[in-house]
This record gives sequence, structure tokens and C-alpha cells, in this order.
Amino acid sequence: MAGRMFDERQAGKRLGGDDHPISSRTMQRWRQQGVGPAFVRLGTLIRYRDCDLEEFIEGRMAISTADADRGERS
Repeated sequence: MAGRMFDERQAGKRLGGDDHPISSRTMQRWRQQGVGPAFVRLGTLIRYRDCDLEEFIEGRMAISTADADRGERS
């Protein structure tokens, strides 16, 4: 089972939090550029699995601003 799935708006909120959600437009741009979280296409619907959002977040962990600037994971 895929677990919980989110639409663009919900996924943006999951990534950025209630106070600073990632916009739907940013989610779309990330998809087009291939830099965002993995997604599922169901016909015309785009959905994000919770496990893929978690993996996306974990892949951006940093312990210093130098790591974050280089996009490296520590």
C-alpha cells in the first residue's frame, strides 16, 4: 500500500509547514525541472506519497550552511 497521498497544495504544506507552505506553482516548476519530490500521476491527477516527501526532506538535511549551499547531505 502506498500510504497517505497528498495533492500539490497539501504536499506544499507538508514540506513548508502551515506558516510557509511551498506554493503549487513551485511544486509544478520542481516537477518540470525534475528537482522536487517524486510524484505519482493518476490520469490527470498528480499526487505525492508521504514516504516520497519524507525522502525529499531527508535528502536535504544539512548540519551547516556550507553543506546547505552545496546541496550536500550530512
